[in-house]
Amino acid sequence: MVFLDHLNYAGLDIEWLDNKCALMKRPKFVINRQQLFSLFTEDSRAPNRSTMKILLIDHHELFRNGLRYVLQKLPTGMGELLETGEWQTGLSLVEENPDLNLVLLELKSSGCKGVESVKLFRAKYPDTPLVVLSGEEDSRVVNKVLDYGARGFVGKSVPETTLLTALEVVLAGDIYVPPHLLQYRSGANEYGLTKRQIQILECLAEGLSNKKISARFRLAEGTVKVHVAAVYQILRVRSRLEAVEVARKMGISAKNLNDHDQN
Repeated sequence: MVFLDHLNYAGLDIEWLDNKCALMKRPKFVINRQQLFSLFTEDSRAPNRSTMKILLIDHHELFRNGLRYVLQKLPTGMGELLETGEWQTGLSLVEENPDLNLVLLELKSSGCKGVESVKLFRAKYPDTPLVVLSGEEDSRVVNKVLDYGARGFVGKSVPETTLLTALEVVLAGDIYVPPHLLQYRSGANEYGLTKRQIQILECLAEGLSNKKISARFRLAEGTVKVHVAAVYQILRVRSRLEAVEVARKMGISAKNLNDHDQN
């Protein structure tokens, strides 16, 4: 079952989902995963069942074989699954298949340069959703992966249901952040935002549009949207107004930004 409070943390539009649940005459506090994805499908936010195409880049053939069966359990089904254990071959497949709905990447695949490859991928293919699947679940690695614009990070040790839920969230157009990153952490801020996410939040407080944010940091506008969605998710807000209010409570404001820029 998928609880709406959890979906809120994932940056989903709860008001929209409430309305959909009302139309289905379902209790608004809980729906199952199949119904969740069907709502997005009806709203044209998810890929069509017959055209679903996923690329898996992982150097472990045994893992690829196992994941092939898990992906069949996605509510969309699997139209076509492309596989390779080589990073460069994976990039060639992306070039040859511009209609890919999703790319799954293991950071230790042959030829892959770890998190730097995520950065390179997002710069070259800003509109192709990328999710990192990795056995390395260090929070610093996860933060860097998300900071570089991946749509999600899923550890290989998670249960099958968690993996499917994460992929459903990404395929629905949102971003998936591991639950442990949503918990309170000490450091620069109480929410555990990455450096880039703090910069994005500062820009929201300044009133900048996604286009202006992308120009400031020389990022693709699609990457900025991913960062904004991640900020919403971590702060547990649903709008820029709510995010800016949290920023104010954190001491982030346009004035602070101007003072910082002058230093």
